[in-house]
Amino acid sequence: MSIEFSRADYTAREADMSVEICVNLTGDLDRVVQVQLSTLDNGTVLPGLAIPDIDYQSLSTTLDFGEEGLMCRMVQLIPDLFLENVEIFMASIVSVDATASDRTTVSLLDSNREFKNNCLACDLN
Repeated sequence: MSIEFSRADYTAREADMSVEICVNLTGDLDRVVQVQLSTLDNGTVLPGLAIPDIDYQSLSTTLDFGEEGLMCRMVQLIPDLFLENVEIFMASIVSVDATASDRTTVSLLDSNREFKNNCLACDLN
């Protein structure tokens, strides 16, 4: 059995209001496999890191895979009026039996300004 995110990284604008994160399961689909999907919210406030419950809603849910090999969940984004550079947060998946895991990065683009090369300062002329 193998689990992985459908993409190595995801990108969304704050104004999108959500980002869909998908998980692929391959291998033995004849039995139910449970996978824990969570945003990694370490509580650290650093430049470039999105803040849970300020920039996005934390997510922790169990995916019950049966015959289907792809499941998706939405992470709600929280738009604001601040001008910000790209911010990121991580999400992880771990099979309940802890035999498989994966991580992905979600990049949030500010909806208040257009970016050039993912750089807010580059756009200030």
